[in-house]
Amino acid sequence: MVGVANNRAEFGPRALGNRSLLADPRGKDMQDLVNTVKQRQAFRPFAPVIKEECLHEYFDMPEGVTSSPFMQFVGRTKDPASFPAITHIDGTARVQTVTRSQHPGLYKLLDKWHEATGCPMLLNTSLNIKGEPMVDTEADATRWTEKYGVEVVTNEPSSLGE
Repeated sequence: MVGVANNRAEFGPRALGNRSLLADPRGKDMQDLVNTVKQRQAFRPFAPVIKEECLHEYFDMPEGVTSSPFMQFVGRTKDPASFPAITHIDGTARVQTVTRSQHPGLYKLLDKWHEATGCPMLLNTSLNIKGEPMVDTEADATRWTEKYGVEVVTNEPSSLGE
């Protein structure tokens, strides 16, 4: 599990890769571990972020849906047993797709993860804790790492908070 804080923070209800807590979606205990770090109820599902070209290999999406860059669509996970950390109890997931042009840094991370593990997706949730501010500065990232024991990586620290 790793936190990522790069570029400008996203605005809205979803973590879209600039302020994200990312984890392996394949681990049976990963959902519980992330829920513990985030201090959330165990039943709350997490979303996958996946390379767009891999979407239909892993998810049955609603008819006509070929991308979901803002986690707008729910798809049925084709192999829920292999991805328990991102599959809801009903066998679905709220999917975010990524292309190289939409989000080069996140796509590159997914590409490296895919090469290393054979898995083209990661669990993606917001890098925050209920009642606390989003990680928005280097100091926030350091504090978050120290307090929650999960490293927050910032590869563009000069752009944080701008």
